[in-house]
Amino acid sequence: MYNFYHNKDLSNLKSNNINPYNLYDMLSNIWCKYSCSPRLRDKWNKDNRALGQCSITAFIVQDIFGGKVYGFKLKDGNYHCYNVIDDYVLDLTCEGFGNSHEYLIENEQSRDAHFKNKEKYERYSFLKRSLNDYKNGIFRIKTEKFEMRYFKFGSGSKNMVIIPGLSILSIMESKDAIINQYKKFQDEYSVYVFDRKEDIQEGYQLEDMACELIDSIDILGLHDLYVFSTSQGGMIAQLIAINRPNLIKKLVLGASTAYVTLESKQLFLKWIYYAMHKTHEELMLEFTRDVYTTEFFDKYKMTFIDMSKYITDVDINRYIILTKSMLEFDIRDKIYLIKSDVLSITSKDDMVFDYRLLYEIKDKINLTIYEYEHGGHAVYDEDEKYVDKIFDFFYI
Repeated sequence: MYNFYHNKDLSNLKSNNINPYNLYDMLSNIWCKYSCSPRLRDKWNKDNRALGQCSITAFIVQDIFGGKVYGFKLKDGNYHCYNVIDDYVLDLTCEGFGNSHEYLIENEQSRDAHFKNKEKYERYSFLKRSLNDYKNGIFRIKTEKFEMRYFKFGSGSKNMVIIPGLSILSIMESKDAIINQYKKFQDEYSVYVFDRKEDIQEGYQLEDMACELIDSIDILGLHDLYVFSTSQGGMIAQLIAINRPNLIKKLVLGASTAYVTLESKQLFLKWIYYAMHKTHEELMLEFTRDVYTTEFFDKYKMTFIDMSKYITDVDINRYIILTKSMLEFDIRDKIYLIKSDVLSITSKDDMVFDYRLLYEIKDKINLTIYEYEHGGHAVYDEDEKYVDKIFDFFYI
């Protein structure tokens, strides 16, 4: 049952396999407080998602199905927008204020006039990006300070968050592989996998990443979290656990550390040098050679070369900034603030972080350590049974 207004059945109104019904379903999962008109944000809530979304939604409908956008005047002097496509009259957002109005097909609306308002154009662009991502199973969170992508899988009652480590390409590009890798969790957990924010700038710090992830978690209404984090993601997870001790119930640190040694710093500086002065392929091969075992690297070398072809200059700049953020990481003086049960899974062959550093903090938090005798930094990608260790720890 759809509550939006339409003057006739819309099943035959299609564009690229999209009809207004499934477009409405998609938008219902995308409309948010940020995409709502600023004058109505205080009234927006998840039970009234269409509120304040009319003009930007109408122009997106026009992008997909063509036709024209019209509007009728409201009591406050603003126009409510809707679509006319051939002989179809369509108003996807009438629920925002009630659907008792008469559609007279007058007062055509110009997108040029609407988008002279920069704020409105930014909301329209955000909604359009979100719609394109949603078709691929990816969501966006937008606030006044940042925009971040994430995806979700599973339908369990427990909330699990995965915070990935440093990567050259966005983790969102590996969505299907990650879902398959961690499918064991999908019955008991609702699993959220977060990227770093978009449009990062020089000077971006791990503390910023932790604060933004806390904000995103709060926006989604998540609590009592079971967190799996890897490498740089583990640094972020520890900062979250320090700043919000009651947010995380159980924490797994995969190949992470509480501080960066000189040896690790030199490795990061080498990666930055490669990003700045070498080809994309050379960077990808050097990075993967350092984080994987020789056997794994040799097996997938051609895959890594193929992946390097998709690297852009934006990816390189992002990678450099994210790598720089780790250079001075050290939370040893605050580690005692972590109250969660923590499992650290490490490898004695890790070339990025020395596994022995974990024993320096073992008595300061409730920490269990599991060591692989052999395996690279990214052993979580190499050992199929790695997920069992996470699952068992969460279950205890």
